[in-house]
Amino acid sequence: MMFSIPRGFMEMHILRILKKPHHGYEIIKHMGGECRCWKPSPGSVYPMLQKLKKGGLITKKSIGKKNVYTITKAGRERIKKIDLYKDEIKEKMIALFRMMGEDNILYIEKSFDILERIKRDPAKLIKAAKLRKKFMEELEALERE
Repeated sequence: MMFSIPRGFMEMHILRILKKPHHGYEIIKHMGGECRCWKPSPGSVYPMLQKLKKGGLITKKSIGKKNVYTITKAGRERIKKIDLYKDEIKEKMIALFRMMGEDNILYIEKSFDILERIKRDPAKLIKAAKLRKKFMEELEALERE
């Protein structure tokens, strides 16, 4: 099963990969190897690399016949901002669940912690997505009762 990816995910993912220099094909291979449910195409990765370069987030250096991309200081700062945003979303969700009761706070915090630990295992992420879908279906069925 193939999925579309959320807006901004590719930018974030490429920047994280470029903590070490890579050429375009390595980036595509790396991204495809991490998630069996999504395989990036050169037609999506290379334009993103150009956008990131134009934005000053990465540099491109020709080495032989290959272009090697490296993250810049501005790119590392973007990663920090993305991480802060992720933490902000987590805090807002916790606040929402706090209004619903203490048990829910523990539930959402534990869910984030588990997802953080399994994020590099594509098989577990696929299984987590299926569990989330099943949970939502059951919750909607409960609402209809």
